[in-house]
Amino acid sequence: MWTQVHEAQQVGSGPRSQNIFLQPQSLALFRALAFSKTRLSPFASIVGFLSALLHSAVLALMMYAIFDTRLGANVPHYSLYILVGVSVVSYFNRSCTAALEGFTGHRNLLLNSTVSRAAVLGAPLVIPVCKFTGEMLVYAGLCAYSMPSEMGRIWALSFFVPAMVMLAWGVGVALCLLNCFVSDLPYVWGVVSRVLFFATPIFYEPMDTSGQVYWFVYWVNPLTPFVAGMRAALLGRGGLDSSLCAHVAFIGIGALILGLGLLSRFSDAAVERV
Repeated sequence: MWTQVHEAQQVGSGPRSQNIFLQPQSLALFRALAFSKTRLSPFASIVGFLSALLHSAVLALMMYAIFDTRLGANVPHYSLYILVGVSVVSYFNRSCTAALEGFTGHRNLLLNSTVSRAAVLGAPLVIPVCKFTGEMLVYAGLCAYSMPSEMGRIWALSFFVPAMVMLAWGVGVALCLLNCFVSDLPYVWGVVSRVLFFATPIFYEPMDTSGQVYWFVYWVNPLTPFVAGMRAALLGRGGLDSSLCAHVAFIGIGALILGLGLLSRFSDAAVERV
């Protein structure tokens, strides 16, 4: 497998390849790294994917058992309601955690060649995207089986899933760069990811909060509109209007543009600090 990466590295060496992702040699490096990481991942097999899916299901089941009588009493299909929220937050946390080591985990490759840094950083993020997409397809099948009358808006997943990927990649790039300068960032991110799990309306509805808490949950937490949009697409929960789509598009595209801008501006300094 290292042979594929080494060949892509040799092809990808060039005076400008470190910042250009769409060059053929950069795409070759990206494919080789992504393929090698996928082969080594436990999610590469059907059993591995099912075990990861079972992890989300067990977590959702625990929340359902605890909160169903109180917070979920008036929420139809509360189990699927929780599952969607768990998947969105888990994907975001997994993707950002994988991106944290994007540069520090490939120190020799970055220091000894001029390969595309965007390709090196993007390769570890392929596995979380595949797992998240697979989970959404499974949930779409469950929703189609349990409530076929609500499937008229399933097409909206083709908008919300790519927007979610752009958000996770943009934040992941920023965390990867910051990790090169702040060695304790993985521990800080571990705390932040746990806070996000409760600050996102997974087992409760935003309307259950009030005042400044509602303002924080909906307007400060970037994951809330994505959770609301995917629930609207799968469960028919809430309105799927232009304002929600514009909100999601602004966050997703804005985060990706910001992340790529930071990568172009600070990648040289970050690699020197690896």
